Amino acid sequence: MTAEKLRFDFSHNKSITPAELQQIEDWVNQAIESETRVSHDEMSLADAQKRGALALFSEKYGDRVRVLDVPGLSVEFCGGTHVANTGEIRLFKILSDSAVAAGTRRVEAVTRAGAIGYYKTQAEALGRLAQTLKTPTDLVEDRVAKILDRERTLEKEIEKLRRQLAQGGSSESVSKGSYQGVPLEVHVLEGADAALLREKGDAVRKANPAAMHVILAEPLVLVTLDSAQVPQGHAGNFLKDLTKDLGGRGGGQQQTAQGQVQTGGEGAKKILDWAQARG
Repeated sequence: MTAEKLRFDFSHNKSITPAELQQIEDWVNQAIESETRVSHDEMSLADAQKRGALALFSEKYGDRVRVLDVPGLSVEFCGGTHVANTGEIRLFKILSDSAVAAGTRRVEAVTRAGAIGYYKTQAEALGRLAQTLKTPTDLVEDRVAKILDRERTLEKEIEKLRRQLAQGGSSESVSKGSYQGVPLEVHVLEGADAALLREKGDAVRKANPAAMHVILAEPLVLVTLDSAQVPQGHAGNFLKDLTKDLGGRGGGQQQTAQGQVQTGGEGAKKILDWAQARG
């Protein structure tokens, strides 16, 4: 604790809501504005207890204790130095609330110049954001809300296109061959990510359960098959052998395996040639 920063641990069995934190902050600032005189008295432990002084946690006290009294606000045991008047604190701002142990929470806050500096930093950040968004500071919240709404709309559109691509689209090419007597299809999806490969794998496995499927978006690769329809196949072993010979890494279970492969840009041709050479 310093004149401009404090940390306070207290017993509490649940998190504090933002509204409750704001309530606490407002209460403290009202006490500061009241400019209440603070008194410090030394007395016996028994007299302090009769006075209703609050002892925090499990601290040990001697026969005589120092009692801090903020009339109408707080009476407690305390051995530290304090202001003579609450108005000297000037301003109080809570920075964080966190759990530090079971049933114990911690509030960290700033006061005086520390609080003023915090608000100054926040105002400067808001100004920079307003400048970036090319909008007045009082309209930044509305502007950000519109941007987030637009982002959610675009994400939905992207997801729709991803699903369309997973079902088959113009950016996909399919090459066919066989591997140890099992029909083999290599689907090349340009620019697809791992999530799209998995979606595509589910789609082609259902569309043609009698074949083994390789979904390639180099360097990403996914191998999948219907283990009930192709019991002699094993996607994990196939991918493990493929990456061992062509370069890369990967593996998985009988029905689905994923990893990375290096074909030198030859894609489906190199995989089909490798599969044919393996019988």
